[in-house]
Amino acid sequence: MWDEDPEGMERELPMAGSGPLHEGMQRSLSRRSVLMARVIQSKEDETSQLEKFLDWLLDPDYFLQPDSARNSESDAHVKRIKRILSRLEQEAQRWPAFHLNHASADLRDYVKLTAGRRFRRSKLVSANGSGLPKGENALSERILAAALVLRRLRPGTYPYPEIKRTLDERKYHRSQRSWETRVDRLRKKIQDGKYFNALAILELLYAQFLHANRKYTGYSNSEQQMLEAVANV
Repeated sequence: MWDEDPEGMERELPMAGSGPLHEGMQRSLSRRSVLMARVIQSKEDETSQLEKFLDWLLDPDYFLQPDSARNSESDAHVKRIKRILSRLEQEAQRWPAFHLNHASADLRDYVKLTAGRRFRRSKLVSANGSGLPKGENALSERILAAALVLRRLRPGTYPYPEIKRTLDERKYHRSQRSWETRVDRLRKKIQDGKYFNALAILELLYAQFLHANRKYTGYSNSEQQMLEAVANV
C-alpha cells in the first residue's frame, strides 16, 4: 500500500532537460562546441597557411644559382691580378727589396681570397660568397622545410615525389634522389651540431616568406606553435 503524500499524490516531477543541472550541462556543451569550432577553424587556417608557405618554398624564382656573367668577370679579374703578381715576383728576384716582397705576399693573399669567390643570383634575390656550399645550403634548407611541411599536411606520405613533381612543373628539373641526398647531407650537419636545427631553419624561412608576401616578418604565437609542430613531425 502506498504511503500517503501529505502534499498530494500527484506531485509534479521535474521534466527531463530542465533544472539547474541541465542548464549547466547545456552551457558546458555550448562552450565545448565553441572550442571545437575554434580548433577546426584553427586547423583550416594552419592548412591554408602551410600550403602557401610550401608554394613559396618550392618557387624556383627564389633559388640562388651561380651568376655566370659575374663569375666570368671575377675570374678574368683574378687572371689579371695573377699576371701582375708574376711580373712583380720577377722584379723582386732581380731587385730584392722589402717593399717588393711585401707587395708580392699581399697580392698572393688577395688571389687566394678572390679566386674562390662566386656570385649567385635568382630572379628575386642576389648574393655573393666565397664558395658553392653556402648556396647549396640555402637550397637544401628550402627542400628540407618543404619536406617537413608536406609531412605535416599529408601525414604518412613520402614528400620527395611531390617535391620533384612540383619543381618539374615549374621547369626546375632534378632527380628525386638528388633532393633526398641534399637533405640527408643537411640533416647530417644538423645532427653533428654543425648547422642550425630544423626549427631555426623553418623560423628563418617563414619570416622571409612573410616579408615577401606581407612586407613584415613578425608572426603570432599560433604561427610559432604551427612551426614547432612542423619541425617535430
